[in-house]
Amino acid sequence: MRNLSLAVVSLALFALAARAEDPTPPGTAAKTTQAKTAEVAGKAAAPGDKPAPLPGCPVEAHATQETRIVGGGIDPQFRDAAPDIGLLVGLDVGLGKWANADVVCAIRPIFSGTKGEEVLGQQHGTDTSRVVRVKARQGYAVAAITAKAALALDGFSVTFMHIDKDRLNPKDAYESEWIGGKNGGPETRLGGDGTPVIGIIGKENSKDCTGLGLLRAAAGAKAAGPAANPPPGVAALEKDLVTRNLPEPIDDVVAGGAGRYLLFHLPKLRKLAVFDVTQAKITRYLPLTSDEILYAAGREKLVVLVRDQGVVQRYDLATLQKELTVSLQETGPVDSLTLGYASAGPALLMAGNGPRFLDLAKLSLTDPKSDAPDSNGWRGPLEVRASADGGTFAAWAPRSSPGGIRILTLDGDAAQFRYGGAAPGALLPSFDGNLLFTGAGIYSADLKPVSPEPFRGVACFPSYHPAYFLGFSGQGQIYSPYNRQVRTYNNPGREEKAKLSLYTTGDRRLLVSFTDFAELNEPPEAPINGSEPLSIDKRIHFFPTANLLATVPAARDRLVLRRLDVTAALEKAGIDYLYVTSLPPVAASPGSALSYAIAVQSRRGGVHCTLDSGPDGMTLSDDGKLKWSVPAGEPAGRQGVIITIKDASGQEILHAFNIAIR
Repeated sequence: MRNLSLAVVSLALFALAARAEDPTPPGTAAKTTQAKTAEVAGKAAAPGDKPAPLPGCPVEAHATQETRIVGGGIDPQFRDAAPDIGLLVGLDVGLGKWANADVVCAIRPIFSGTKGEEVLGQQHGTDTSRVVRVKARQGYAVAAITAKAALALDGFSVTFMHIDKDRLNPKDAYESEWIGGKNGGPETRLGGDGTPVIGIIGKENSKDCTGLGLLRAAAGAKAAGPAANPPPGVAALEKDLVTRNLPEPIDDVVAGGAGRYLLFHLPKLRKLAVFDVTQAKITRYLPLTSDEILYAAGREKLVVLVRDQGVVQRYDLATLQKELTVSLQETGPVDSLTLGYASAGPALLMAGNGPRFLDLAKLSLTDPKSDAPDSNGWRGPLEVRASADGGTFAAWAPRSSPGGIRILTLDGDAAQFRYGGAAPGALLPSFDGNLLFTGAGIYSADLKPVSPEPFRGVACFPSYHPAYFLGFSGQGQIYSPYNRQVRTYNNPGREEKAKLSLYTTGDRRLLVSFTDFAELNEPPEAPINGSEPLSIDKRIHFFPTANLLATVPAARDRLVLRRLDVTAALEKAGIDYLYVTSLPPVAASPGSALSYAIAVQSRRGGVHCTLDSGPDGMTLSDDGKLKWSVPAGEPAGRQGVIITIKDASGQEILHAFNIAIR
């Protein structure tokens, strides 16, 4: 039974107090405090927590102001602020019953951390048997709540506003559905004038959260711009080697959510299965209306193109809620749909008339803007892959000889085409598109071989982190999408088993190698569901920040999951390691404030960072805090950043990336 420690006299107090108004009652000044970082309570998301992380928007000032609290009566008050003064981006709400009506029993705030990671606050209330999550879209944050309360907190809705420089924009807002019941007093609105919200206040007793208010940044406090793409958290594996059976053999897999998700197509069941890297299991299924689909995922959105129905659909990747359906503006056949897994678009659609861009906001198609479009190189059936940041697309013709190197690079709204006649096989762009990993080594962005000798006979492909890539060699059988044949890696005198090696992207240095991958030595089976075998980049998936290696055997009916801790492996091997673990920002808007905290792992310590190259006005502190106030008039395009990182051992690495201005 719901525990309410409220006297009957509280009814009169609620009737007088519960009315829609400004954050503080008339004649009462807003409470202002100085909340030091050390006093802020917060808890990092546990591996089993299911939400995808959101980019942060750290507030630089520490002064705060409290709204009034709706509900709670005489119960003790609590205060729960973001660690390092981040922003409130959502709430986990525990619901219960009181007189057959839904009521709020528990609340836990969701904050954006200074590195862009999702951070859970304190749990207020103990009943979490039925939890509803309400969370901001990418680029938005909590701005206001509208609540109803009588004896306690009955229900509320949340208003989200777009993060606009150092405030929230009331002109770009949306409201959640109502959570809980609608009994109690009149609706009371707290906040909503654009002041950043950095926490919650409220009241609670030994069992329930009974009241709710907002903790806001005081006047003059400024919010920095969105932080970098956060990597997935450590995978929740119950042991070092785990096999997860799939409902049926898959015929394709794509990544999304900045490397948080793998999405498998189950053609007979007509579903997409969402594998959550942090939870190390399939967590959701999306029913489909046809098995004639193409699909691609970005940082926040999933796009499904239903070819036999002539429609394209957009889904929220975190919730799988359908957001938009439009008729496809392409009359000819569509061969592929490709999107960078950490990008906000556009997606590249390959049709009979050549490449076209699909805008994710309106699902509208546009032709590439180029002074010298390559009308010949980008025709016919092509295999296409995208860089994670969505700025580079690489394609090759699997049934032609030579297969060719085709590169399409986005620079703002303009597209640059490049073509090379060499035939290195599959083309897999690095995170920012500056390198091409192939079945025959590595190529630079200007289509020249890079360090050819060490990677002769090695199939190279990217990991889900810009600092690393993988090389597959030894004895094993992997499908080559270049000639649509199974390639056997068997180098007598070199390796007896399939070997997977981890390299640094910056200097192509070998870090560590692993063997004993029985599933990669399995003989290939006949085409499954009428589809061809999966290529190497769709069979081997390494998530460095999650300490997870996921492989798909030839039968495609299961996932083999291994705990693979890079740091632990380097320590065991006695290697003096120095590498970056954070994901750099991939995009920024004119007039925004960009903030990126570089995270580095070093065995010797004593890490120092130096900004070698970047746009005017960009600064980097010695401990790796990168900031840039993007000018309001900054033109669309790409800004390159090069950072040198050194440690006490004398090692030196480069951390280079591009920021797309759009």
